[in-house]
Amino acid sequence: MNQKQISTIKKHLTIKNGQVIATSLDLANFFGKKHQHVLEAVVNLDCPPDFAESNFRRGSYADAQGQMRPMLEITRKGFTLLGMGFTGARAMEFKIAYLEAFDQMEATLRQGALNQSALVAELLAMNPLWRDLKRYKQMGLMHIEICRLVGMCKDTVRKHIRRMEACGILAPPADLAKMQAKAQCMLPGLEAH
Repeated sequence: MNQKQISTIKKHLTIKNGQVIATSLDLANFFGKKHQHVLEAVVNLDCPPDFAESNFRRGSYADAQGQMRPMLEITRKGFTLLGMGFTGARAMEFKIAYLEAFDQMEATLRQGALNQSALVAELLAMNPLWRDLKRYKQMGLMHIEICRLVGMCKDTVRKHIRRMEACGILAPPADLAKMQAKAQCMLPGLEAH
């Protein structure tokens, strides 16, 4: 497969939520089909709802007149299933190029995840406080308990935990958006980040 073709296709693939995706618009473009026909082809796949929801996610785009139109964000699995139905020499050429582009981007993602894990491990090794905070948070301890264990005030512990969340070392609370909305109602003018 021509590296130029793969590079061209990779420009149309994006990474969203840690997954490589293509859009139905991109597929229509590359396979020389009308976008409406690609959308119809997805509907005609008649795949199970859970597969469809996780591999053909609804999205929208602004057309030339600025009106919002439906499109789909398609994962590798969705693309593979959908692409099987496209025929002809041009379709085969692009199927192979798309699959190779997906492979390359997924390898890049995996490598990035490995590098990030190594970086986090190094940060924790260099900063014993953060290592302890991570361990205590994973144990489910409350901030007041953590404060006692590390011998620091609540504000200092909270600042370190927020920095760790910003660096991706700790996951923010699952109900963070809810907490921010509540704070917004209680304190007008407070910006949610």
